[in-house]
Amino acid sequence: MTPWSPMRAPRRGGSCVSSDGSPGGGSSNVSGGGGAAATTHGASPVMASEPAASAPLPTGAVVLDVPYKQWHSSVTVLFADIVGYTSMAQSLAPEQVMAVLHSLFSRYDDLLAPLNVYKVETIGDAYMAATGLLYESSSHAADMVKFGVGMIRAAAGVSDPVSGQPLRIRVGINSGPVMSGIVGACRARYCLFGDTVNTASRMESTGVPGAIQISEDTYMALPEASRALWTCRGEVEVKGKGLLRTYLLTPNLEEVEVGAGEIETAV
Repeated sequence: MTPWSPMRAPRRGGSCVSSDGSPGGGSSNVSGGGGAAATTHGASPVMASEPAASAPLPTGAVVLDVPYKQWHSSVTVLFADIVGYTSMAQSLAPEQVMAVLHSLFSRYDDLLAPLNVYKVETIGDAYMAATGLLYESSSHAADMVKFGVGMIRAAAGVSDPVSGQPLRIRVGINSGPVMSGIVGACRARYCLFGDTVNTASRMESTGVPGAIQISEDTYMALPEASRALWTCRGEVEVKGKGLLRTYLLTPNLEEVEVGAGEIETAV
């Protein structure tokens, strides 16, 4: 069987297509720690307009015998999760939990295509996405921030079945280099590897409910004019990394139904 490659272009017209062009694609699974995140064989991303050139490998790169790999010198990675998800899930039947996540993630998925965001994976309430991954883009950081704003507004349109209150999420974003590829022999998965992934996850876990927290690398990758919208949080203690300077943005929730135009004017 020919190994799946994310560079095999699917048919256009939606944010969720399989590698053979059919709707849906395979299910998503998360790999463990170590800076890796994965999408199960069969899932394909939204394709943007211009293909990325293969970036040169970093000095000291290891030759790997894997079906597919690619070095990306500059991408932006996002993690998001639901505030209070554990207690909510304890109070609901599994089918109810699934219904809440389906409603929420479907709203997220509707925001992917306008900003050329690639949905990497979900596990539980966690949602991971990347920009600048399959196609190089100078706006990958700004596009991901716009997506994060849309996610927070979309979550506010979904009610917690336990409390009846709108859902709140934390969003964390980091930018930098990653290696992507397919690993494993059983249910091979398209993965992202590197410290950029770890730091993005830490930006989420140390974040603030209802806000987006970004690293200094992402802050510097944003257009200079938009940096004024951010509040410097100072140095935050990040597990395994020490003190990191981060920045916060709390979106306006007056409009909870988010369209592409609203996202464009949000940041």
